[in-house]
Order: sequence, then structure tokens, then C-alpha cells
Amino acid sequence: MRRLLLTPLLALLVAASAQAQDTPEPFNIEVTYVASPRAVYMAAIQSLEREGYTIRARFLDAGLLTLPLVDRKSGADSLASQLYLELRPRGDTTAVSFQAHVAPLSGRPLRRDEQEKVTALAMTAQLTITAAIAATLEELPEHARQPDPREDSDQFGYGKRNPIRVGGGMENGSANQRRYLDGLRGPAGQPVRYFRLGSCCQFRTPHSPQGAGMLDAYQVHYEGLERPVLLYMDLYTPAEGAPAAPEGFTLASGGAPQASR
Repeated sequence: MRRLLLTPLLALLVAASAQAQDTPEPFNIEVTYVASPRAVYMAAIQSLEREGYTIRARFLDAGLLTLPLVDRKSGADSLASQLYLELRPRGDTTAVSFQAHVAPLSGRPLRRDEQEKVTALAMTAQLTITAAIAATLEELPEHARQPDPREDSDQFGYGKRNPIRVGGGMENGSANQRRYLDGLRGPAGQPVRYFRLGSCCQFRTPHSPQGAGMLDAYQVHYEGLERPVLLYMDLYTPAEGAPAAPEGFTLASGGAPQASR
């Protein structure tokens, strides 16, 4: 169900970006990596950011959409390339579909003499990222290659079925998540570092105007922790009672989220 729900949402984002820039049809290639979706997903994030792309939308283990990256060598009316990566598990491998949209920043239609340049930019962007992902996969530590088995459990924070609920909705939810994580500490009071990996796991909720929401997944680490862990957070459902810390963590003052409005 999750894949069926995520793919149309990503497609809508891609279509909206294409319409806004009046882009031509995207260029598509598909590459298969001998690695899990999680490993490919993390390698793709690192590769895109290293190549200068800003990621607009992240859907955990499923897809990534970048903001347009401007080619400064194109002159005053610069061309910009935008990438959309969709991940699909295939047994012990992961197939990644790469779409590249290239268009002038002004939004004007492409001239005939620009078609060759657009094709070259799209192919270069795709080939650069596919090669970068392959190289990054070779450098990934073993712990980053497979999901934590607790993700499919009911363990508080670690399991998708029992996320950390901070409430706040679309207005205050992101700030509540950061406030909670800023107050999170290791067992000896160590400050944590956290990184938002993406959204996943759509669910029905009366706390969203749309009647549905998605969890946010954060990678969390502190000095002395053998491997980073993944914590799931729900910004729609208000917390019940005082904030609690997942197993292996403590909470400092300041970790309480704002009440939902």
C-alpha cells in the first residue's frame, strides 16, 4: 500500500515542477544496484548533496526529488536540471529509475539549437549521479546497508507502529520534532546529532485536515553509540502525558513539544 500511495505523490511533485518551468519530456534511465533500498537511498542522498543538488522531497527507501540545479555555463538564460529518483526493490537488488528535467530558468520554450545541449545536460546529470551512488555504496559502513529489525516492531520510537508523537500538525509539527530531538540525550547525557532521512508510512488520522499523514524518519547518533539508529516521529498525533525517551536515550529539559492548536 505504501508504494502505491507514495508514487503518485512523487509524480505530482514532478509534474508540478515541470509545469512551473515548462520543461520538455524527462529523460529516463534505469540502473540496478546489488544493495538494499535503504543502502541505495542513503547513498543517493550523499551523492546528490555532494554534486550540489538540494533535495526537495524525501520518501524513505522509495524516492527523492531535487530542486533545479543551475548550469552556470549556459549563459544569461541558464538551464537548470532537476532529478527524480524512484527506488524499487527487486529481490536482493534495487532498481533506480532516474528522470532528468532540463529547462531554461526563464520558463520560455526551448529553441531547436538548445535541444542538443539539454540532452547532454540530462545525460551528464544522470550518469554523474549513478556513478556517484555506486562509489558511495562501496564506502558505506555495514550498519548502513540494512534496516534495523526493530523498525517493524512496536518498540517506542524505533518501530513504525509506535512512533514518537509530538503533535503540532503542519503548523508546529516540524518545530516540535526538532525541539524534542534537541532535548534528546544519550544514557550518560551525551548530546545527539540527528538527520532527517525522509517521510514514509502513510496512515489515517483525525488530526490532519486531509485525514491522513506520514511519519518522519530521523537518523540519530551520539558519541559512543556503536551505530546510528532510526527513530520514527508523528507530528500529527499529540503526545499523551509527559514526553518519554526511547530505550537507550534520556531527555533533557527543553524536549517538550508545544501543544497542538
